[in-house]
Amino acid sequence: MKTIFTFLSIALATTSFSQNWTSTGALAASGSSYLIAATSIGDNVYAVGSDLTFVYSPNRGVTWTAPAITPPPGAYYALIACNNYLYASMKLNNYDHELRYSLNNGLTWTVDTVGLPQNLPNTGKEAMNVRYMGNNYVMAFNPTKAYHKKLGTSTWIATTIDYTIPDVIGMNDNWYAIGAGRMYKSTNHGGSWSELSPTGLPTGFQGNKLASNGLDRLFVSNSPANGGTDIYFSADGGNSFTLTNSAAQYTYNNAFIGAMFAVDDFIFASVLPESGNFVDEPPFISSMSASPSFSVGDGSGLPTNATISDIPFYFNSGNKLFTMYGDLFTSMPGFIGNPVIVSVDKNEALEVGIYPNPAQNQINISTKEMSNLTSIALYSSQGQLIREFKINEQSINVSDLPRGHYILKIQSTTNVGTKQVILN
Repeated sequence: MKTIFTFLSIALATTSFSQNWTSTGALAASGSSYLIAATSIGDNVYAVGSDLTFVYSPNRGVTWTAPAITPPPGAYYALIACNNYLYASMKLNNYDHELRYSLNNGLTWTVDTVGLPQNLPNTGKEAMNVRYMGNNYVMAFNPTKAYHKKLGTSTWIATTIDYTIPDVIGMNDNWYAIGAGRMYKSTNHGGSWSELSPTGLPTGFQGNKLASNGLDRLFVSNSPANGGTDIYFSADGGNSFTLTNSAAQYTYNNAFIGAMFAVDDFIFASVLPESGNFVDEPPFISSMSASPSFSVGDGSGLPTNATISDIPFYFNSGNKLFTMYGDLFTSMPGFIGNPVIVSVDKNEALEVGIYPNPAQNQINISTKEMSNLTSIALYSSQGQLIREFKINEQSINVSDLPRGHYILKIQSTTNVGTKQVILN
């Protein structure tokens, strides 16, 4: 199963923003018939062709190379970006699956399956989705089992959520999961889960997909068994939800919301089946306002007719949007995107606590390495340095800064930690 990140076009008020999708040339670089996986880490974009050729762009898809790599065994199911770790979900045969990661742009791959469950014939591991949860934590899950760990550690740890787990997402160091007619939240990086009791969702609501901008916006869609066209929005950490206008944007038979992705104030949702009427481009809806208001996305420039990808999916690199639909296409719809402002070389990142968040005037910092700090700096959401603070300050003054989203970077003599901060 592919891991899908759905970023799509932008609606200005009620008018669609022209996407102007263009091919990146990734397919040509791979020499394949079509692409089967793609993702990005910072400015680096990666893709895999149908003949398993791995291609790499260091400049957001402008130029591509097919480097000589030591590929992981089997067939790629997905490429997944987890901070500076590039994960590959591999199918070895009909029963056995494997997770591997690369820290050198795909040149070499390390097996990462310790602690994951054995498959039914007991010949290997079960298939797993991988999701980056933020703050250097990652989850592996399938419809019935879930595991978590910190990047760089060797063993996946089992966690109990529910007997079915359609999706999980991380937001502002809190984790959210859909269960069987329930939603759950973890405040300790997957160690334990508590059931949410949100207002605004229908009685017996069954969720399907989750999305978040990682800071303060949480979205959940309903199950295809219950119509599959409704998206609900929460701005208070899942305590309450509001129904959006996502339904009935597409009217062909059995249309339902697929994967979703949120970044900044944007929310994008694919509409399945992806072929629709076999004439138009792959369908999607999008919203760019603080109060979500969906409209039909513009797929001009994308292929039409039947797809050769199981499900088209989307991701970004900075303000550049990509979608893989046979080939890899790109556009610049207008979002900024969350930058990668620090690359952590050590496996163990600095543990940092900040409060309150959102903040108004002061931000308090706590870390076990307070006496060893070498820098405290605040960056804009575009990655620009805004202010540096004295390293002995456990409380920093932000009262004079414009309200918005920021990234706090704290460095010690051995480790680095980053936290997303909201000023309101």
